[in-house]
Amino acid sequence: MNIKAFYFSSASIALAMFLGRVIPARLGFWLADRVGNFIAAKPGRKSLRALRQNLAHVLGDKLSPVELDALVSTSFRQHARRLFEFYHYLDRPAEIDRRIKFSPALQRFIDEWNAQSSGVLIMGVHLSAFDLGLIALARKGLKILALSVPNPNSQYSKQNEIREDHGLDLQPIGPSALQNARLRLQHGGLVVTGLDRPVPDATYAPMFFGKPSNLPVFYTRLALKTRVPIIVVAAHDLPDGTHQIECSEYIQMESKPDPSEEIIYNTEKVLRQAEKFIAAYPEQWAMFFPVWPDPEE
Repeated sequence: MNIKAFYFSSASIALAMFLGRVIPARLGFWLADRVGNFIAAKPGRKSLRALRQNLAHVLGDKLSPVELDALVSTSFRQHARRLFEFYHYLDRPAEIDRRIKFSPALQRFIDEWNAQSSGVLIMGVHLSAFDLGLIALARKGLKILALSVPNPNSQYSKQNEIREDHGLDLQPIGPSALQNARLRLQHGGLVVTGLDRPVPDATYAPMFFGKPSNLPVFYTRLALKTRVPIIVVAAHDLPDGTHQIECSEYIQMESKPDPSEEIIYNTEKVLRQAEKFIAAYPEQWAMFFPVWPDPEE
């Protein structure tokens, strides 16, 4: 098995889990920094080019090319740290509770939903401890259906198994999963999925940071059909090394006479909330696929 095949296999996840369990935290974070720097030093990598392009769109002319390269390196180090942290604390529930904090707004949402369940679509931004935050939400007793990447490879499938073992009902996006999501929302349940991973051959191009993007709109259709509100959630790092999950206010879907206008209008309402989180913590945004079309293509 060559290195690339191993990386995208379930075996790489098994190795990561083993190392996460046995390596002390201080050494693990040190190694994560070294790995992040190593990856960031390879300018030919697709993930590196995509992240640099994404951050350039977010920050515009605020940074010089040298400063942008430094931010990309920081982002890769942060992502490597969060990966180690996920596997290191995965089977240490008390540490998850200590390291993941909820903002007052998110805690109010949890309390309100536990008191009187009603359907809500939760849209996550890939910031900071995104995966560990989902586990922490499940530990609060929230029964969440999580929609993941469609047609997952063996690596993604293994990651999905891990998330399911820790309280999430996780299904790859497809007709069956979307039908299950509709039923869950109509019966007062919670559905969560990411909003900032681009999709190939997108039919729509919602504006994101002022430019047409490759971001999905399926969740807007889902919210419109089930007549449920959306909230946007995102984690960010705190100075003491822990992480806090923030959430937006409820975003209500609005009807429009033209179906295409309705989808774009409501999607962009949601994306504007995501923009606020990403703009506040750009170095913590872990999106390694091109969110915007390449102008050179």
